[in-house]
Amino acid sequence: MRENNKAENNKKENKAALKKFIPMLIVCALIGGLVGGASSFIGYSDFSGSIVEAALLIVNMVSPWAVIILGVLSFIVCWVIYRKARAMYEGALTSAKVTGESGEPDEQIIEAVEDKLSQGMFILSVIMIVQMLFFGIMMADLENIADSSFALAMAAAGVFVAGNLAQLKQQQLMVDLEKEMNPSKKGSVYDAKFRDKWEESCDELEKIIIYKSAYKAYKTTALTCVILWIVTATLSIAFKTGPLPSIAVSIIWLVQTVSYCREAMKLERGGNR
Repeated sequence: MRENNKAENNKKENKAALKKFIPMLIVCALIGGLVGGASSFIGYSDFSGSIVEAALLIVNMVSPWAVIILGVLSFIVCWVIYRKARAMYEGALTSAKVTGESGEPDEQIIEAVEDKLSQGMFILSVIMIVQMLFFGIMMADLENIADSSFALAMAAAGVFVAGNLAQLKQQQLMVDLEKEMNPSKKGSVYDAKFRDKWEESCDELEKIIIYKSAYKAYKTTALTCVILWIVTATLSIAFKTGPLPSIAVSIIWLVQTVSYCREAMKLERGGNR
């Protein structure tokens, strides 16, 4: 009887979801048909070639400057955030010594400092990724960029290398400040197993936050891969970009899915023992 109720509930749930899914599928098919038709039209016209050439020219001109600007911006912004966080923490320590009530800094100030450090790490990570993107674009057309301005190409390469070292140092400073506030935290940014050691030193609440954030990132990345695959497949028709973009997206998608499923199955087996 119980199994019959479950089967009936499953049928009702599937029917309700299907009523929404079918119209959405039809709309997506119509949009896909229109986009595919437009892509084919653009691909067999001279218009696509001129667009690609203009886009590549603009991107190649911008990329060295973007690498330099992002490298300098990252250093300044993150250094300011770190110094403010350090000043807040030291101020809280001084205040705690003066009052002498508990000898411990105010919890609200500690939370504010941790929030600043999180902001700093977030900005640092985003700028680092975008800078690497522009550096990769620059390297793809390095010969032409060097021919037009050798000094600019060398300056961009120098800023990229120095910027990465500076970003690593800034990460170390922020992590060390977090460890000062929470002595139980373990790990060095120079250690290849830093993330594992840091996770092990987190309490249960912090681990829940990490796991929930990781699952949210997994879902967002999976959706992004679907969208990017559609976009790259469409662009390969319209602008003759070739299969490489779709292959790159598919590899990332595959690695993410396989690593997630393998880890989930391993944890399930461990949990059933």
